[in-house]
Amino acid sequence: FQLRDAECIGFVRRPPGLEPDSDVYAIYVTGNSMEPAHPDGELRFVDPHATPQPGDFVIVLCETYAGAGVQAYIKRLLGRNKDWIEVEQLNPRGRLKLSADTVLGLHRILTLRELFES
Repeated sequence: FQLRDAECIGFVRRPPGLEPDSDVYAIYVTGNSMEPAHPDGELRFVDPHATPQPGDFVIVLCETYAGAGVQAYIKRLLGRNKDWIEVEQLNPRGRLKLSADTVLGLHRILTLRELFES
C-alpha cells in the first residue's frame, strides 16, 4: 500500500516544525472511538517514517481480508511482535489484537511539540 494510492480531499498548511518534511500527511478524524484524545472532525498530522513506540498514537493501515481494500484506524499502540500488533481504543475502552500479516503499516501521529519545534 502506498499513500499516493489514497484519496486526497484537500490540503492544509504545515506547522513550522514540518515544513521541510514532504512525506508527513494530515488526516481528519472520523468517528468517536478515540475521544477525548482525538475527537471527530479534528485534524492530525502523521509521519509515516517515524518508528512508533508503545504508548504512541498511530494510524493502523490494514486489510482484514484480500480484496477488502485498506482500512485506516487511529489507535494507541500497546505492543507488537512478529505475529501480532496490540492496540487500544479509548471509547469504549478496549484492546484489539491484530494479526501482523493484515497490518500494512503503522504511522505515528505527531505530538503538538513536534508540530511546532523548528
